[in-house]
Amino acid sequence: MGNVCRRFVDEVARKTVSRVVDTEKALVTLGYKKHEAKAAVEPYAPG
Repeated sequence: MGNVCRRFVDEVARKTVSRVVDTEKALVTLGYKKHEAKAAVEPYAPG
């Protein structure tokens, strides 16, 4: 996972569950594989 991707996740996926889902979808749209996007946002998912 690149630094740019990590920063993007840090900026966008901080607040709510819907934000985490939106961020995961955005990363997939940007060309990341689904499992990579899921792994990137997982630390921000509540619970």
